[in-house]
Amino acid sequence: MEDTYFEEEILLILPGQEVLLEMGIEEAEVTMVKLTGYEIVRSEKGSAFFRKPGAACEGVLLQCDYEQLLRYQRFINLTNYEEHFEQTDRGKALIYSEKYQSDSSLLWNDLLREMVKTRKAEWSIVPDSYIMYPVTYKEQDRLLECACYDNQEIGNYMHYMDIRLQCETGVPFGKDGIDLMERYKNRLERIPLGRLRVRITLEMILDILDHEDQPVGCDAEAEAVLSIDRLSHIGVLTLVSLSTPFLLSHFLDNIVRNQLMVIEENGEAVNLYAYMQEKWGLNASGTPKSYEMIPKEKNCLNKKQLGAVLLSETIYEEGEDFGEFTDAEILKLTNSETGMGQYSRAFVVAHTNVLLDFEKDLRGTIQARMYNAAFTCFYVELLMFEEAALTCFNKELIDLMAEVMRIEPTEFLTRARTITNRYLNTVDFWNVSVNYPSSQKSLQMIRKSFLIDDLKEKMEYNQKQVGNIFDINREIVDRQEAKEEKERDDQSNTALTILSVLCFFSAMIDGNDYLSTLDWLIPAGVLDIILKGVFPITMIGILLYVLKKLYGRSK
Repeated sequence: MEDTYFEEEILLILPGQEVLLEMGIEEAEVTMVKLTGYEIVRSEKGSAFFRKPGAACEGVLLQCDYEQLLRYQRFINLTNYEEHFEQTDRGKALIYSEKYQSDSSLLWNDLLREMVKTRKAEWSIVPDSYIMYPVTYKEQDRLLECACYDNQEIGNYMHYMDIRLQCETGVPFGKDGIDLMERYKNRLERIPLGRLRVRITLEMILDILDHEDQPVGCDAEAEAVLSIDRLSHIGVLTLVSLSTPFLLSHFLDNIVRNQLMVIEENGEAVNLYAYMQEKWGLNASGTPKSYEMIPKEKNCLNKKQLGAVLLSETIYEEGEDFGEFTDAEILKLTNSETGMGQYSRAFVVAHTNVLLDFEKDLRGTIQARMYNAAFTCFYVELLMFEEAALTCFNKELIDLMAEVMRIEPTEFLTRARTITNRYLNTVDFWNVSVNYPSSQKSLQMIRKSFLIDDLKEKMEYNQKQVGNIFDINREIVDRQEAKEEKERDDQSNTALTILSVLCFFSAMIDGNDYLSTLDWLIPAGVLDIILKGVFPITMIGILLYVLKKLYGRSK
């Protein structure tokens, strides 16, 4: 597919005219065109082109504008389609063919139809969504076994991310010079994990608690891409949804409250976190961040609506008044004329979990849009690697401090060293230096908006607390070791003393034999008193005195 940007009206080939109303077209001049290599499959959900060698059919050729094209992409769930150009008598025309027969319905359910009636401004937005989850993993082989390389658009996205990696950091591969970022580059690997069906549900508020699982619209396809660090076992899971077929604020609300659902093959809806842990062995290590590329002017939303989207809160019915934002930080963002953008072509603004990129001139093919998105996705992914590392390290430090009363000091010291060494493996990710000054500034602004430095401060605080406990335990261990060493010395001295006394007894016995030979000199009664009374009592007293002294020193 070509990397094309549209400046004028677009030629589009449709499988039938029934979708014109979905595109906001009530009347249009159309012509029929003959196609080879395609067939039309009709079902309850509508008509779709499928590529089939040798097949032939007729399509409806329509001239439309870019907003109408986006509505069509949203209606068919673009993520499940391939984009092509076909030559016609009027020039090159876009055509979309379904990749595989999907059992997903097309876009609408009764609840969505009702909600859209009072949310026209929000529904006018058809963004490309890139949702990034910081994660950890254990088994790389398991991930590689799940790899799915059948999506050309996702292959292009990973290629564009690799280009950014080469151009934005250090020296590109194959060039002369010392690449200070080579170690960082060699550790990264991107794995396409295939498609999944996602569902969003109605916001959980007091008057609808009994209906919290109500789907807003039909289930939609999204593609999953995982970027991993082979050394530290942290990663970033990205969900890609092109021409997202959901109400934007409700989609973001589901993401931030951790209630995005995935539909399994048996039709059961499970939480995304449970799904990714069971299917891929991934565990969350931070909060998801949403990058939304919106091909419209900033003023497509009023300030209150823009503030709600930045906070990942649902936009309520038009006309309802819940008050104005008074938060100075939000007001600064919504009142800004330029936002974080460094060029006039875009209005970029971010807050905590959301990055919005309004670009009215972003009118291109899927390939062109993904190429453009890769610039910002690269920055967000870098920061998600850092958040994954910080969150994992913080959790392990907190868990260790919680167990300090239940584990021996020596075990605490060992585990503290292990945790710190494991975290040091991630230094390359939170100390990345990008080449362009504008890129460095973008990275700094997004980092501030996503509160990465706050995470780092918490980590440093917890690290300091663990350090204090470490020092205390080290002192306890040192005292214990010194006491044990002293006890060992005292035991050695006791053994030597006893040995000396025994030797003395032996000498006394020898002396007894000698004294018995002096019976001619010493009267027999006196000699018996000396041998049987004085000597033994004296030696026992000496032995008890020595043992008492040794015992007193060892206490």
